[in-house]
Amino acid sequence: MQVVTSINCFFDSKFETPVEAQITRLYDAGFRALDMNFWDWCHDPASPFVRPGWEDWVRRIADTAARLDIRFVQAHAHVYNFYREPDAPVKYELLERSLRGAAMLGIPWVVFHPSRTPEVDEERALSDNVAYFRPWPAWHRSWAPASRWRT
Repeated sequence: MQVVTSINCFFDSKFETPVEAQITRLYDAGFRALDMNFWDWCHDPASPFVRPGWEDWVRRIADTAARLDIRFVQAHAHVYNFYREPDAPVKYELLERSLRGAAMLGIPWVVFHPSRTPEVDEERALSDNVAYFRPWPAWHRSWAPASRWRT
């Protein structure tokens, strides 16, 4: 068994501690496999993930992981509740960035959490989520054909 944790254990919501330092702390704690939680990095305009040049930030993360011999084995993509924010193009872009960032880090699994609302029953919520997420595997395969999707 491999014990894995998320980099959000040391997430700095003020973005004062570089993510490279957060990864190093987890390495020092004994972790060699991590979850890259892109979701944490999506909620503040000061975050390097929402700013221009975000790909360089992801490359620095990859370089740090390679230097420490840490693997990212899973990621959490940005998610938003599409029932509450039905027209959210910026949020949609962050979903795309999460997938691209995961591909850049060689991450084989990306977690998307479903949307829910009390006004919609469970069967309808399942149907709505399937419809929402259905296009993502094909879009992803269009630029990362070697990746595997489980739907």
